[in-house]
Amino acid sequence: AATQSFARSPHTPSDLESAMGIISRSEAAADASAGDICVICAELYAQNKISDEVYLFDQAFGAKIKQHDYYTLIGYQFWARYVVKLMKKSSLFSSFVYFGTKPWITEMASIMSDRKIKGSIVGKIIMKFGIPICRILGKHLEGAVTCQFKKI
Repeated sequence: AATQSFARSPHTPSDLESAMGIISRSEAAADASAGDICVICAELYAQNKISDEVYLFDQAFGAKIKQHDYYTLIGYQFWARYVVKLMKKSSLFSSFVYFGTKPWITEMASIMSDRKIKGSIVGKIIMKFGIPICRILGKHLEGAVTCQFKKI
C-alpha cells in the first residue's frame, strides 16, 4: 500500500540501488538495530511499509544530513533508536509510527526527487520543527560527551 502513494522517479530502484550500493530488507533491519543513519525508515523498510524507491531516497537524504548537518543526525539517532526497539516488539506501534512519519517520508521523497513526487505540507511543518530540535539535541549530546571526556 505504501508504494502506491508515491509516483515513480525517472530512475528505477535498481539503477539507484547499484549507484548507491543499497541493501536488502533483512540487512536494513540489522542496520536499524545497529544505528544506521536512517533508523526508523530502515525499520519501516525492513517491515515492508515503505517502497524500495522511497527507501533509496531516504538513504540519500540521510547521507546528506550526515555530511551537512551532523548534529541533527546525532540528535535524531538518539531518540529514534528507542522508537525502533518498540517497533520491533509491536506491529501496532510500527503502524502508528508509519502513520505519524508518512508526511515526513512524503516530503523527504519529494525533496530527493527534485519535486517529481508531490510533497506534504504537514511533512514540511514536521521538518521545519523536527530538524532544529534534533540539531539542538545533537549539540547538547555531543557537548555532554565532550564534558565526560574532559573530566577523565
